Amino acid sequence: MVEIPPLAWVRLATGGYSWADACTDGDIQASGVRSDLSALLPVVAFRPAPKSALDEGTADADGPGTLLS
Repeated sequence: MVEIPPLAWVRLATGGYSWADACTDGDIQASGVRSDLSALLPVVAFRPAPKSALDEGTADADGPGTLLS
């Protein structure tokens, strides 16, 4: 069983929060032998756009960051 608040899940899934930090901070309630999901995260990696791209208006049209594959 794993319980994670929505904001913590978004941060985990996008690489903005580590599983270990979320556990230490108390954002994850987990029990059982298969409750450690750290090997599956992040689901997608997100890299914020450089400040210069934001200043020049050349950031991605979908938002100020880039999904990494």
